[in-house]
Amino acid sequence: MHDRKWPFVLRYGIANQPSKRLGKNAGPDAGKIQALRGAAAEQWWAQRAADNGLAVMTVSAQSQRDIRAKGGIRHAVVRFDGTATVTDADLARRAVLEGIGRGKSYGCGLLSLALAGR
Repeated sequence: MHDRKWPFVLRYGIANQPSKRLGKNAGPDAGKIQALRGAAAEQWWAQRAADNGLAVMTVSAQSQRDIRAKGGIRHAVVRFDGTATVTDADLARRAVLEGIGRGKSYGCGLLSLALAGR
């Protein structure tokens, strides 16, 4: 058996497409989806992680090369790495099995978890 105490500290890694839909106050851009980078992307990830049973402790966000899909659609990709604890094991398990967010067919949203070293 494991001698570690709950909650476990985990290392995570995920490439995703942090974005938000622009509201009515955006004028002619209302309804369009805007890619997020930097601190806004990190906040986006912290919220998505919380929604999927993880409490982010540390995060490092690195922009990746955009993915171009058919029809000229561009997917802005950010790689998130860091440490977290599990707040809801069932949600975290589902996130690992099903992925998080859009772009799974392009390799985004696939969550990797591993126990952090001591």
